[in-house]
Amino acid sequence: MSQFNQGDYYACHDTLEALWMVAEPAERQFYQGILQLAVGLYHLGNRNWQGAATLLGEGRHRLRSYCPSYGGIDVDDLLHRTESWLMALQQLGQANVAVLATASQSQDDISLAGLEAPLPALHIRQVP
Repeated sequence: MSQFNQGDYYACHDTLEALWMVAEPAERQFYQGILQLAVGLYHLGNRNWQGAATLLGEGRHRLRSYCPSYGGIDVDDLLHRTESWLMALQQLGQANVAVLATASQSQDDISLAGLEAPLPALHIRQVP
């Protein structure tokens, strides 16, 4: 998950795809969900608002059944972060995708005009 946390979403996709292909059926949706989040964030970095919104939403949907945690990952926290970014995409709209793309590169929570709450940094956290 270090690739995801470092913002290397393309490499993260490749790593997760390799894991997904050999995973047991119960784990496949988990890997696919995180893979979709990574691809959504990759699209965001390329200012593809539609691709970002679609894949973040699909990834979030796949991961819901793995709450509160799975495989050492705090899925609840990941879903909270993802939902915050999805809401920001909706609230700020396609016209502000460049602002969100820049914000997504931050390692810290970030406040943006037009949003009530700061956007959480895009990290996968491990459970203690």
